[in-house]
Amino acid sequence: MFTVDLVSHIYPTKHDVSSGIFIQKEARLLAMQHKVNVWLPAVYALPWQQQAKRSFNPVDEEFLVNRIKYLSVPRRKLPAFTIANLSRALNRILSSSKSDIIHVHWLFPAGLCIPDIKQRLKKPIVLTLHGGDWYTNLNSGIDRMIADALHQTDVVICVGNQLKKDVLVKFPSLSEKIVHIPHGIDCSVFQPVAEEAKMSLRKTLSWDLESEHILCVANFYQEKGIELLVEAFSNISSKDQFHLHLVAPRRDRSIENKIQTILTENGLNQRASIYPSMSESELVKRYQAADFLVSPSRKEGFGLAIAEAIACGLPVLATKSGGPEEIVTEDSGILVEANNIKALENGLKSMMNEYNEYSSSILHQSISNRFSLTSKLDALTSIYRRLA
Repeated sequence: MFTVDLVSHIYPTKHDVSSGIFIQKEARLLAMQHKVNVWLPAVYALPWQQQAKRSFNPVDEEFLVNRIKYLSVPRRKLPAFTIANLSRALNRILSSSKSDIIHVHWLFPAGLCIPDIKQRLKKPIVLTLHGGDWYTNLNSGIDRMIADALHQTDVVICVGNQLKKDVLVKFPSLSEKIVHIPHGIDCSVFQPVAEEAKMSLRKTLSWDLESEHILCVANFYQEKGIELLVEAFSNISSKDQFHLHLVAPRRDRSIENKIQTILTENGLNQRASIYPSMSESELVKRYQAADFLVSPSRKEGFGLAIAEAIACGLPVLATKSGGPEEIVTEDSGILVEANNIKALENGLKSMMNEYNEYSSSILHQSISNRFSLTSKLDALTSIYRRLA
């Protein structure tokens, strides 16, 4: 057993139970075999500001979960100032911990603190890249800081295989220390239900029993391509048979406005529903009640919602955006070109006609066989053992 200091700037809170839920799942998974301390970097903010809500009042766990306050300049301006302040805060806390391993999630901001932490604490450090943190920070003026952080890290984990390849294109010198470990799916939670139970769930959720239902689970961010999906959906003549459900915990206001404009201009406000953050149990109900899921991302590190949906027996229409290619097979869905409305439209037409031909048990088993929690825990423990 090892003691692991896990650092992440997002984690579920009582205000937002879905924020960083995959970090929570990893922490709980590690806690089955190791001692875990979770540290949440949080910028100083006034109580009514979104930044304060983002990390305030984290959910209760059986292990330590604490916030670390630091000063930051908004909108990633003066990144050196932000990293210097966060580094001081992290070093102050982590120096008193008796951990064997420091495991940092996300390249920015905490990942960029690794060189300073490494120099001061002399402990093994693991960094997990999730995709968005890589693609949005590259070529943003901090490439030198990124290079330094990655080369000072002992092991770099990529949640997607394409993400790993993309990192190696930029930094081939990382080949000896970079690994691919996908997310694990709890297939005892994410599983199909019988047709009778599906209809009962639709009644509970107040979904139209005469319609067929399309689900999309993604934040309203540029890289998620939700406006492309809505545009493609509006172009299909048979859309009146379907209802589009968009679960979007976090939203860029300009993207949300664009989506709402497309819906209004095409008279689709009665054929689409938008949902805020929800608990995992509520999300599972929607997976189980829907007919198929769509992931229209322009760039995707892994595609957790895709794997969860397939485990629940849903076929998936996804874009070739990186992560989906290692999840979606011929037996579980359709892959189309990314950032292409016409390709999404054609994919939607195909899935609308074919979704009933997929076997929910085969879909579930394909995820259970390839993305088990046990495999992920074993992979992480192997890395810790080698470093410690």
